[in-house]
Amino acid sequence: MDKIRALQYFKRTAELNSFSLAAKEFDVPPSSVSRRIFI
Repeated sequence: MDKIRALQYFKRTAELNSFSLAAKEFDVPPSSVSRRIFI
């Protein structure tokens, strides 16, 4: 399940070109988005 969430985060971050905007859409802190993508 974590891999699916990471892919969702990655896809939306790439589409928006912004960790902050993607984090707002997923209602999580930007650090959570970057952590899931890079780890």
